[in-house]
Amino acid sequence: MKCQMNVLLVAVVIYTAVLVVHGAPSELVITPTGGLVAFLHEEATSLCRPEGSPLPTNLEWWSVIPNERIPENITLRVYAAFQQQNLQLYFKDVWSSDEGTYICKGRASDTPIDNTQSVSIYQDITIVDAPTVQNPVIDTDALIKCKVTGNPKPLIEWQRGASTVLEAGGRYIFEEDGLRILDIQEIDNDVYTCRATVHETGRAKSVVIYVEVSIPPEITDPPDNVQGVEAFEAQFHCLAVGKPTPDYSWYKGNQPLTDPGKYPQSGNYLTVTKIDNFTDESLYRCRAQNSAGEEYAEAFLDVIIPPKVQDIRNKTDVKEQKDVWMNCTISGEPIPTVVWWKNGRTQPFVEGVQPDDSRITIFKEGGPIYNNVKSSILRMQIRNARSGDRGFYRCEGKNEANDLLNEQQLQQIWPPYRRDAELLVSFKPLVSFEYPGDYYSWLDNTVNLTCFAEGWPTPDITWWLNGAPVIIDNIYYRKFGLDPLSFLQVKTASPAFFGVYQCLAKNSEGEAFRNIELRQAYPPRHEPNVKEAQRTPTTVMYDIIPTEDPNNLPVIYYNVLYKLTNANWQDAQLYVFSQGGPYILDGLWPETYYKVVMRAVNLAGESEYPSREMELLTERVREPYTPTFIKYEENPVSQYSDRYLVRWKEPGSGGRQINHYQLTYQPVSIKIFSICSRQR
Repeated sequence: MKCQMNVLLVAVVIYTAVLVVHGAPSELVITPTGGLVAFLHEEATSLCRPEGSPLPTNLEWWSVIPNERIPENITLRVYAAFQQQNLQLYFKDVWSSDEGTYICKGRASDTPIDNTQSVSIYQDITIVDAPTVQNPVIDTDALIKCKVTGNPKPLIEWQRGASTVLEAGGRYIFEEDGLRILDIQEIDNDVYTCRATVHETGRAKSVVIYVEVSIPPEITDPPDNVQGVEAFEAQFHCLAVGKPTPDYSWYKGNQPLTDPGKYPQSGNYLTVTKIDNFTDESLYRCRAQNSAGEEYAEAFLDVIIPPKVQDIRNKTDVKEQKDVWMNCTISGEPIPTVVWWKNGRTQPFVEGVQPDDSRITIFKEGGPIYNNVKSSILRMQIRNARSGDRGFYRCEGKNEANDLLNEQQLQQIWPPYRRDAELLVSFKPLVSFEYPGDYYSWLDNTVNLTCFAEGWPTPDITWWLNGAPVIIDNIYYRKFGLDPLSFLQVKTASPAFFGVYQCLAKNSEGEAFRNIELRQAYPPRHEPNVKEAQRTPTTVMYDIIPTEDPNNLPVIYYNVLYKLTNANWQDAQLYVFSQGGPYILDGLWPETYYKVVMRAVNLAGESEYPSREMELLTERVREPYTPTFIKYEENPVSQYSDRYLVRWKEPGSGGRQINHYQLTYQPVSIKIFSICSRQR
């Protein structure tokens, strides 16, 4: 069965012209009789057959409206064609406009004769326009489409949901093209049935329509105005609600953004990459759109041109006591704030005369234009330059870009937003007295002499001894370090290497020197002054008073030899006392005679002069000495509720190992607390 409905063409003979001459009358017989019922868009035909005597001739088919002859041209949609004496009316494709009355005309003995055929079109119920899913816009008088055609004309009924039959009136208006719902809302979302019936034929058709009200977009979070830094990127964000969920598109002014490399879009986000200050500073528009409508919101991209050091001198030379200028030009938009820093200084220089140094003045003035971008010049004047002025100075610009970019991004700016400039102040050498001026060494020892000299240009340092230059790079002298820090390594092989050395620093501005004396050191040259201070059964304590030797190295420790009185010195034991004490010889036996000698030692060696030979008799065995408590504080409070930690210094044992300690204690005061209770 075809989808379209057909029309039955019916030709009805309404009037018959009959001419009777001899025998049967002349007539035009049209078939089918009773009228032609033609099906729409199908083929149909009606035949006009001459009969009688005389037999009619000169047959033609005519339409009544419009009144015109049907051509005998088979290439046409509607045409006439002879089949022997019969004339056929043929429809290749029946149209609804073909409905009407057609006349077959002829002549019998020069007398006109005709007959008529009535053509009616039958069209089955056809649902022309009724989408199964429809999304009318909220708050409108929405048409739920259901356009139906047919001949005879169908009757349309509407049903909502499973059982509610709608009647025209109120918010519902039945129209030829569908159901109109006034001021439609989301509560009208439902399943609607459009049903067409033709009672004359018993035909019926229906279509189910799902209605879901759509809501136009509403931008709830419009994009904000954005500051973007030249050569970097900026991002806009836009958020809208609606039903269906809105789609987003972005415009620059009124032009849609179609370059995904330059303007990548991800949903409701727009990114502007590689910002150009000439082309990208503009108004950007967010468009939220769905089937119900669209809404726009706009924001402005303000392009910030970061600070760029356009002109600065990397290195400046000036002689001491002369004036010097250092200039720095920085461009940017907005015009950057420009400052000078000095390495090691915690605060930048301020505009005008410096509060902490009136020799330095900062001047600010407008600079040239760089690629249509303004610049600023910051000039620093230093009067009567000193050696302390030398070093690295930094010129730095700052505007909004410094806050928008992180440090890594700031480093990518080119030309850079800050640059260093070195100031070199030429001055004659200054030899530092920070390092020692006197050194000690001894025969066959190696010692390093140190000399540091400031100056610009960097001074050349040479070494002299007793007025004669020192010959470097032999087995006795070696020079280390890089000027202006110099080390002279001396191997004191003989007394000739001792004396007054001279560190001589020289540059183009002058020279300076410092005398450094290298003295010969000896082992301690005097015996130590020793007195016995205290004796116990197992120990003896001494007081040692060092003997003054101002032109020699100090004593660092004492070697103590001790033995039993009857033993040989070859069997003596060694004990070492560090300089500064305490000087306690322990591990002795009670009631025993010993002999003791001491020698002082310094870096040059051990003294040849021992102390006098001392005899001692240790004490007899006795009870242990009294322990001494170690107090934490004046009024100690225990951190525990049931115990207290006691510490004491271990006392002398009295000649025998201590077996145990006995601790006695008693309460001093007791605080008594009463606990009261009661029953409910």
